Amino acid sequence: MVSAILVTVLAGVSLAVVTATAAVLVATSPAAAADQPSTVVAFGDAGVLGATHVTDATGGIGITHDVVGMAAAPTGQGYWEVAADGEIFTFGSAQSNGTMQDNDLNAPVVGMAATPTGQGYWEVAADGGVFSFGAAQFYGSMGGEQNASPIVSMTAVPTGGGYWLLPAPYTLSPGRSILSPATTPPVVAECSEELTHYEDATFRPLTCDGGLYLNVLAWNRSANVSPDVLGLGPTATTAQLDTALCNDVRNHSSFPLEIEAYQLLVMYTGQSFGLDVSSVFSTLEHC
Repeated sequence: MVSAILVTVLAGVSLAVVTATAAVLVATSPAAAADQPSTVVAFGDAGVLGATHVTDATGGIGITHDVVGMAAAPTGQGYWEVAADGEIFTFGSAQSNGTMQDNDLNAPVVGMAATPTGQGYWEVAADGGVFSFGAAQFYGSMGGEQNASPIVSMTAVPTGGGYWLLPAPYTLSPGRSILSPATTPPVVAECSEELTHYEDATFRPLTCDGGLYLNVLAWNRSANVSPDVLGLGPTATTAQLDTALCNDVRNHSSFPLEIEAYQLLVMYTGQSFGLDVSSVFSTLEHC
């Protein structure tokens, strides 16, 4: 299990508890808000000092990549935002000390952390690469290593003498393997994340990272009870899916499990087969 693992990179200091202030700033990405595709939401004593937007029509700063992280200035009177291409946006008292924009990155930037003086910051990429700017010192990285789990965030120790890198709670599979009983490869990349089982025999998660990857463990579990549905290819017809749903529910499965199987099939093939969850349930009622 990697969910409980923190990759620690320190300069002769012991692990410390990083205390939080009485304010929280949250940066949302373009996928999170259609009306203001990238914005800042403030709580407590925090103030909104500006935000980035996909277009500057609303007074924000035009961006071409999702905002993936932010860090507060030590005074609380400013903050930085970082985009997936490494571009830095500054607001309030925060000053730019450099950026990875226009550099060839092996993996997208996923987060950042600032030094306690506010005179520098680090960016971290999904492959564990760390990039330091200004007064921020480089203490090591996981870039170039064979990391089974992508890095999703970082945080610095209060002294600025080190930082932690946090891996995702799942591992990524190399390539796109054909998963039995399917006969074609999936249209999405695959991952493995431990399943949580529920009283009705269903399980989660079916995907990793908010639907970016197909959870192989979920597929394999579903294949035991829904082989007819998961054996369908991307060119299957609605009628063939109806027949497969009924065959599975009669022989092995249940309504909730068949709905999960349908969701996995859609993810695997990239096809909805002319149905949705509600119509799948209706089909099962008439089996």
